[in-house]
Amino acid sequence: IDFNAVSNGRPVGVIELDTAAGAKINAGANAAFLSPGLRAEATQDEGGVQAIFNATAGSVARYAVHAAKDGKYGVSLRVASGQTNTLAQLAIELYLDGEIAATFNATSTGGDQKWIDTMSYPVEFKQGFHTLELRWKSDGLNVSRINLTPAK
Repeated sequence: IDFNAVSNGRPVGVIELDTAAGAKINAGANAAFLSPGLRAEATQDEGGVQAIFNATAGSVARYAVHAAKDGKYGVSLRVASGQTNTLAQLAIELYLDGEIAATFNATSTGGDQKWIDTMSYPVEFKQGFHTLELRWKSDGLNVSRINLTPAK
């Protein structure tokens, strides 16, 4: 991720993390990098976002994030899965600057467009630029959004 690319004095493609409002990262449209095979396409989820589909174990999506100041955020994912094995354990790991920050587990939601929010995990961001990365540990889990909510 190139944090030096700027337009009008602002980094290009960098998601601003607001300490009061947090951020809702559009998983498909805001990705700075998607592994080959991942598809970013329109979804039926609320807000008309672009979701990431076609993920397999080992797939990666990266995002450039800027925190104006230090802060702790609750991080959750908005996911969907049409896995036919409703007992299958699906997982995505979240990395912040190369260090594991959370593991999100889910089962089938009953459809590739049937979206739910995962459990939220606390993640601390220091002031500055960061790389946020999703790493799929299993096949078949779609992501429409990464939610970052300021911790109280």
